[in-house]
Amino acid sequence: MASELQIFTDLSADINRSTLSDADVIAQTKKAKDIIKKLEENTANIFKPSATATSLQLHRVLQAMLTCTEDIKMPPQRLVYVIKAILTCSKRAEEGDRGGPLRHEELVKNLRALAVTWVTHFLFPFKASPRTYAQQASEIFSDIATPTYERTADNMPTRSIGRRTLDMDTVLRRDGYTCVITGIVDSRRPVDPGVTRLEVAHVLRRAVGGQSHRETDPSFRPAAATFDILRNYTRLPDDYLWNMEDHIDHPSNAITLGADAHILFDQYRIRLLPTATEHTYTLDWFDKLRVADFLSGLRKLGGRNLAVVFRNRTPHGYAYNMPDPIFIGIHATVAGVLDISGAAEFIDNLIDKHPPSGSSKPASSWSDMEELISLHEVVTELQRLSVSPITSWIRLLVLSRACPHPTKIQLKLRILPISQVYRTIHSLVHLVNPPLSSSLLHHAPHTQTTTPWQGSKKKAETEDSSSTQRLRTLIPRVFYRRIESGDENSAHSVQPSLLSNLTDGNNRPQKFNSVRDLDIDSSPQLQRRSVNIQC
Repeated sequence: MASELQIFTDLSADINRSTLSDADVIAQTKKAKDIIKKLEENTANIFKPSATATSLQLHRVLQAMLTCTEDIKMPPQRLVYVIKAILTCSKRAEEGDRGGPLRHEELVKNLRALAVTWVTHFLFPFKASPRTYAQQASEIFSDIATPTYERTADNMPTRSIGRRTLDMDTVLRRDGYTCVITGIVDSRRPVDPGVTRLEVAHVLRRAVGGQSHRETDPSFRPAAATFDILRNYTRLPDDYLWNMEDHIDHPSNAITLGADAHILFDQYRIRLLPTATEHTYTLDWFDKLRVADFLSGLRKLGGRNLAVVFRNRTPHGYAYNMPDPIFIGIHATVAGVLDISGAAEFIDNLIDKHPPSGSSKPASSWSDMEELISLHEVVTELQRLSVSPITSWIRLLVLSRACPHPTKIQLKLRILPISQVYRTIHSLVHLVNPPLSSSLLHHAPHTQTTTPWQGSKKKAETEDSSSTQRLRTLIPRVFYRRIESGDENSAHSVQPSLLSNLTDGNNRPQKFNSVRDLDIDSSPQLQRRSVNIQC
């Protein structure tokens, strides 16, 4: 069965080719809402990417994408993309000789793929980015999959995002050293200073700028996919796409905020809605009770109401750029979709339940999130099988990530008892090569610690075969994912190369005097990736 991403890829070409006039928008909006109901009534409406994750109703995502464009008074053409996408799902289902039930099934499948992709490749990067480390922010779209969008690809930036830094002093001076939402004054203001230090916040975070890639780079197409959604849904102008590096760290993409307001703004719990007056916005928030009470106290402290007015407060009249309405509008739209759809709570819950561990990094893209989910599934499955003697070492190994040097493979283990290392290797090898694991165990240094697979033959025969098979699938997929060569060699074909470095030509373990003897640098298949295992 094709994945949601592949289905979305197939749909995207038709979406971009279809036409819809501004005059048809109102009528077709109603039709799109009727089509969404078909998904709402189906079990495929539930998106639950892991056993511990909360579920998300996908029809709410589609409805929110429609509703939020209307709520912030976006021009009609910005609604066209969503309508065309939903209508294309229906049109594709009606093609061919499908009967009624099959046509309905195809429609539901298309709608699900559309909603899942919008969540994973549009909403997730926005919501997850404030929770990642600053030095990793520019990687947010590096692993997103995958549609082919020629027009978007042609307009992808050709330089890396994040090389420049924002001139915070310029923004502070423009905003009069004052939080634009609460009115609280910065302690660095030359005249009548306040008592706290304010912060300069990106409207669209640097992570949203993504990374530039060569067209042959596997991450180029994923980045193009996200840019395509961003362009079509928000109508981001092409000149912005061409010069994202200049725009992301420009004063027009920054505002002065207090620390608390900055957190709420980054988490999309507050937003600025446009008014009829230029550079004047109305403050809006979600979680009405708690956030409203909290902001009310801050605004009273700073003497502000709900109006947020941007003006150049520099004493000498320098022509500093005002915050760009396009960026503020995108932030407001994303905030609305996240709240109305329930995706904000869903994504927060998902990240909280699948945190990074060991040397792994926080998830900044859906690809990262899928990897963390798989890693946690491995550990959970091992714990369910009561493999407590090796669980900590399995976690150590499988939660390790690639080093930043793709041309050299290094296995870095701090000094450990050699019996611990053998036990860990044996446990991993047993999942993919039981005969070899027996040989490893036989030649291992003397230890009284038993492995989870030792015991009576009867117990071994009654082992949960489905769980064992699941681990045989998960361990290779996760542990070898970062060291596979990247060409036609699969993860399974890489395993013998790794294991051969632990054994001699007769399938017997090499003799190791210390952990430092575990050198796998010589494996030619593994020299294009690097694994960093920290204890």
